[in-house]
Amino acid sequence: MIYVRKIIDNSHAAQHEAAYGLLFEGVRREYGVSLSEDDIERSDRGKPYFPEYPYIHFSISHCEGLAACVISRLVCGIDGEKLRTARDNVAKRVFSPEELEWYGRAAGVRRDELFTLLWTMKEAYSKAEGGGIAVMKDISFDVGNDYASLKEGYIFSRCRFGDHFLSICVKQ
Repeated sequence: MIYVRKIIDNSHAAQHEAAYGLLFEGVRREYGVSLSEDDIERSDRGKPYFPEYPYIHFSISHCEGLAACVISRLVCGIDGEKLRTARDNVAKRVFSPEELEWYGRAAGVRRDELFTLLWTMKEAYSKAEGGGIAVMKDISFDVGNDYASLKEGYIFSRCRFGDHFLSICVKQ
């Protein structure tokens, strides 16, 4: 299940509280379990999990104006970002050669949109895997084929809310 909330107070603390609020509200609704941040541990790669409930997989994201959470029985990741200015140095670090080719041909707002969309898809994947930025280059998307994933075993979904992009990754 995916939970999304618009945030008015854009302080980091308010974003954090909103995202975790969605997580705990969702776990209560879907599993009938009341949990808190004290119930979360982190793997050696930094991926958060509930050790008492290993069948509840989740991921949260927050940014200016948006908090989001995905809860599933499958390994999952979510990332939301407000449209951001394309950053060539970051693109070179995390985009595949094919993605860089598409990115290099885009201009203006389209370039910013492509950067933000690819970033959120790769970040959702890295959150599912628990590997951070180091694994972002492990996944590639076919920009010319509706952003189809070129890695088997993962399903991606994405949507846009005004200036916000949201991507979800679920491992099959």
